[in-house]
Amino acid sequence: HGHKDCKYYVVPKTRTQWWLDKINRNKENDAKHVTALTDLDWNTITIWECGLKPTKREQSLKKLLSLLKK
Repeated sequence: HGHKDCKYYVVPKTRTQWWLDKINRNKENDAKHVTALTDLDWNTITIWECGLKPTKREQSLKKLLSLLKK
């Protein structure tokens, strides 16, 4: 959650700061792991849950298939 331009992302109304901190830690952790994998010459693909919602699923899967064919 919380990725750029996600229309589904809403900051929770309870324990707001805790959630913001957690989401930021998750982003930092994800970036660290992507960097580590890239340093090992791995390619990474991020698939967000919102990209698999019915209205976007086909578009997202076509993009994934295109990336995998490269």
